[in-house]
Amino acid sequence: MLGSDPIFYIWVVTQLQKTKEIAAESVYCVTILHNIIINVYNKAIKA
Repeated sequence: MLGSDPIFYIWVVTQLQKTKEIAAESVYCVTILHNIIINVYNKAIKA
């Protein structure tokens, strides 16, 4: 059974760590893009 295998748990934890890092990077990139779009939009309205 998978339940009694410590390697399985280590693998799951590793996958979760990777997913968290990827998610954090994605949020960071989206936030930067969002700010750029808002800046461009504001300039377009004022122009």
